[in-house]
Amino acid sequence: MPNTIINRRIVLSSVVGLLPETKAWLAVLPSKPNTLVINSVNNFIRAAKANGYWTLLDRLVLFAQDKQVNAVYSIVNPTSTPCTEVNSPTWGAYIGYTGNGSNMYINTNFAPSNGVNYTLNSSTAIIYSGTNSAINSLDFGCSNAATTNYLGFWTKYTDNKSYCYVNEGTTGVNGSITSSLGLFQISRTASNVVTVYQNGTSYLNGTSTSTGRCTVNCFVLARNNNGTPDLFSSRRISLFILAAGNITASTINSDIVTYLQTPLGF
Repeated sequence: MPNTIINRRIVLSSVVGLLPETKAWLAVLPSKPNTLVINSVNNFIRAAKANGYWTLLDRLVLFAQDKQVNAVYSIVNPTSTPCTEVNSPTWGAYIGYTGNGSNMYINTNFAPSNGVNYTLNSSTAIIYSGTNSAINSLDFGCSNAATTNYLGFWTKYTDNKSYCYVNEGTTGVNGSITSSLGLFQISRTASNVVTVYQNGTSYLNGTSTSTGRCTVNCFVLARNNNGTPDLFSSRRISLFILAAGNITASTINSDIVTYLQTPLGF
């Protein structure tokens, strides 16, 4: 009897203090995550609210969790249409999805033009890359044509440069990069201001001019080229975020590392 009481107290203590936002996310999931995932997500949401950027997020999809069936649901706006796995991208517990560079990808079922916080001149996209490779592929992206209203990120191209496009045409921002590992954030904060961050630190800046938000769904591990997937990636992606542009990169990086990456291990 004493052991039963102690064990029951442990279980109860692991589920108390859940935020309404965490409960809303749990309510839509097909299968209940384990306590590690629930507490990690709950702690991240608490930090995001305390640091003032939770309400700036449109989508936050944590691919790196314990159950694949849950990995396609956004933690932010959880009742929105979940992502779709196309051609069975390889999924691993606590690491997320890996593409094959030829036909696998994730359809987020969300077009940047439908963003509430993600707007023409205030827009952020974030991924966590678990692969260091120089490849001819986009890790996420969409465009109404190959060079129109383009959102896309070549984390590390074959020339060891990053190429970034945010609501624009062909100009973009590009520059050298050593490793494609870690948290990458691309942010437009004005019609002619784009900054790219790796692990919370800026490494590229540009003055490309915005032209419009893409009206087709954004893909992860590929680009949606006006309805046709192309530029498939073989990288491993652990999370994907679309949000407003005025998110402090060092803050969200620190929160993701502390409350998601470190406990979950992706």
